[in-house]
Amino acid sequence: MGDLSADKRRLLEQRLGKRPAAKTAAPVGIPRRPDGPPPLSAGQEAIRFAVSARPLEPVYNVVHRHLVDGPFDPSAFETALRSVVERHESLITSFGTDRRTLDIADAVSFDFLQMTDGETTGDDASDGGDALARFERIATDQATTPFDLVDGPLLRCVCVELGPDRHGLVLALHHLSADAASFGILWRELDLSARGRPITTPSVRYSDHAVWQRSQITDDDRTFWAERLPSDAVAPRPDLAAPSTPTDADRRSAGYLTVPLGVTPAALADAGLRSQPFFLACLADLLDRYDAAALEEPAGRRAPAATTIGIAGSVRDHPELDDVIGYFLNT
Repeated sequence: MGDLSADKRRLLEQRLGKRPAAKTAAPVGIPRRPDGPPPLSAGQEAIRFAVSARPLEPVYNVVHRHLVDGPFDPSAFETALRSVVERHESLITSFGTDRRTLDIADAVSFDFLQMTDGETTGDDASDGGDALARFERIATDQATTPFDLVDGPLLRCVCVELGPDRHGLVLALHHLSADAASFGILWRELDLSARGRPITTPSVRYSDHAVWQRSQITDDDRTFWAERLPSDAVAPRPDLAAPSTPTDADRRSAGYLTVPLGVTPAALADAGLRSQPFFLACLADLLDRYDAAALEEPAGRRAPAATTIGIAGSVRDHPELDDVIGYFLNT
């Protein structure tokens, strides 16, 4: 940050300051939607469009893993898991052309694997018998295995016996079904169910929110963004193809590229900047440089181009959604 020239710092501050003010409104009740197949939310439509283009890439998999020390009953946990999942519409509704409610046996898969640190046969041999290393491989497999969004399962759970009174749990969901915050709800309800405690039933379903969300969009909202977005940034709404069902031969992992920038959150805080807008400004600058290179124009000899970047923000801003599992993000 200290190496930036005065002109570059001024440009950065200018870009970081160009944020529309958030609208505030008093919460209103979310009504129950009319009967019929549950519609997709705006956020889900964006993901399903991306998935339809690359249906077999697991970039929207969300995986959590936990180690459990002490007495643990896998069978009782499976029963609690299926009971909790059955309460949430987004975890049992398929994403085919005709959305349908899946049987709980199809919506959830549960696998129980037994292994100990002394195992040295088969796949464990490469790990020197390390059960924890095998557990990590299982978690990675779940993170890189595509979901069958048409026929299920929509939630996958693998329970691994790592040793006496020690188990590992891997839970995998697709982002179409849930956001990261949903895992907190899932674990809380699993804990209550396993202990035989009552679970509060949400007053609304995810699809109720999807319908209500669209009803809140006004002509003023559309005008606001139409005036601020360049005309070529708004494409005609495409037809959404249903996700295809992956086969074993199609399953593959996706690659990721990590680029260290040498800027830490602490350094940004010291400079009085928030990390998200800072990195968005960096991304905009990077895209401008690529644009200049593509046009074969010398850097600094053309007018800065306006770069439009969409980011995901939470729409879980209503008290009635506190206990609802679903994808509450929008771009």
